[in-house]
Amino acid sequence: MAFVQTGKVVEVLNINEVQKELKDFAHKDMPLAVARGFSRTAKQGVITGKRELTRGLTMRSKWVLNGVKGTPLKPGQMNAFQRSYQKYGIADGSIYIRGATREKNDLGFLLNHETGKNRRAHNKFMSIPLSGLRAWKKSDYRTSTGRTKKRMKPSQLLGANYGKEMKKAKEGSLVVVRVPGASSKKRKRRKGGARATKYKKPFVMNLKTGGKNKGSINPGSKLLALYKFKKITRQNKKISFGDKVETKVLTNLRPNTVRQIRRLMPKS
Repeated sequence: MAFVQTGKVVEVLNINEVQKELKDFAHKDMPLAVARGFSRTAKQGVITGKRELTRGLTMRSKWVLNGVKGTPLKPGQMNAFQRSYQKYGIADGSIYIRGATREKNDLGFLLNHETGKNRRAHNKFMSIPLSGLRAWKKSDYRTSTGRTKKRMKPSQLLGANYGKEMKKAKEGSLVVVRVPGASSKKRKRRKGGARATKYKKPFVMNLKTGGKNKGSINPGSKLLALYKFKKITRQNKKISFGDKVETKVLTNLRPNTVRQIRRLMPKS
């Protein structure tokens, strides 16, 4: 027997019952409490990770955000967590970005936005969009989700001349188009109509390697630069996914777990 004094009342406790309650708590309630604490922290980590991606990158759809995962969150993950904790006294949780066997579905490219990296072209060149695209109305070259329309990409803009134009393309070459009405020859107005305002067919232009206008378009040429061809481009750091999530986990894991343990502790 054991005697516990609470104020002026002396309660008599049965040691066997206390031991049984503590044993039940250690084997049943404790794993559940820890699992709930980890689950709560995983949810907070996932939310923090998605918020960081949205802050640093332009999200065209929910596809990337849906790839931020955490565990234990699902019932099956919670059960596996508890079994591991009961049997080995060890279990773990994580917040991660979904991978995939197909490169098209893999979100590993987000690592480049976190660390910064030199990207190399898979084919001959990469097409880097330039400010000249904005000469069109936004709805003419952007989809409703903000992507560049297929018909506004170099392969479509150059059309049947794509192969021929790409043969003469070099590092730093531009896909350019002449501004309407910029021809040196005066155009005649059609009877009863306005001057045509359509752009001419785009073409590839190699920049000068020397002289006053080295590496740029002659200001008097009235050309719009739409894309620039490069073999390598620098992708700067835009997000801190790992740091933000790690800070959130380290800050909240202990309080979340302790809170759940206290809720399930024997009241007697």
